[in-house]
Order: sequence, then C-alpha cells, then structure tokens
Amino acid sequence: MNKQYGFTLVELIVVIAIIAILATIVLINVNTYINKGRDAAIRGDMSTMRTDAAALFGSKGNYYINGVDGETLCDENDAWSAVRKLQEESVCNINLDGTKFCACVQGLADPSNYFCIDSTGIAESLDASCLISCDTVTATCP
Repeated sequence: MNKQYGFTLVELIVVIAIIAILATIVLINVNTYINKGRDAAIRGDMSTMRTDAAALFGSKGNYYINGVDGETLCDENDAWSAVRKLQEESVCNINLDGTKFCACVQGLADPSNYFCIDSTGIAESLDASCLISCDTVTATCP
C-alpha cells in the first residue's frame, strides 16, 4: 500500500485564496481605525491650538506672534503644524486686525465631518459650512 502525505495543489490554492480574502477584509477595517485615530489626534491638537490662541491673545491682544506683520497663530503654532502633518485639507484664517481666528479641518474617517475652532471658543464637529465661514475670515463657525 502506497500512502502519500501532503496537500494537493488544489487544496493549497483554496487555502491561499481564503487567506487573501480575509487579509483584504482586515486591511479595509484597519484603515478605518487608523483614520479614526488620526481624527482623534487632530481634535486634540486643535483643542491645544485653541488654548494656545487664548494665551497668545491674552498676552498680546491679537493672534500675531511677532507683531502685526509677523507670523500668526496659523503659521507657527506647534499644534497647527501637527494638524497640517496629519491632514492637508484644513483652513486657518485670522482677520486683518488679528482679533479673530477660525480653523477647520476635514475628518479622515468621515470626510463630511469637519472639526472647527474659533476665537469665540467654539470647538465642535460641523459640516462643510464651517469651511465657508473660515474662508471669509469671520472667525465664527456656525
């Protein structure tokens, strides 16, 4: 009696196909969780920026770091730099006299969701209307 040990080629192909399908499902879900984690980091950095903005305005009376013609909160703030590294789809504006600012960032996990902060103390998730408000430099997210 001749016994053969091992797997046939068909069995190996079926196992590889099943592993490929499972790996695809896992990778799709992992990207969602990665983006949710990045969104949480962005929200944390934006909250830090809001605190930094309050401190800057309290000490200088505006959101310019180096005088009226110098760098602004939107240029040199460490928290804003961290946000920009994670998400390029973002807006930060300061009005001409430096008394108001608004910053909005589009979410990665849910692109229809924006996280916005402004000089009135608002820090919340909104729709795209926040970006329109920031573009006009009214510094008031709806």
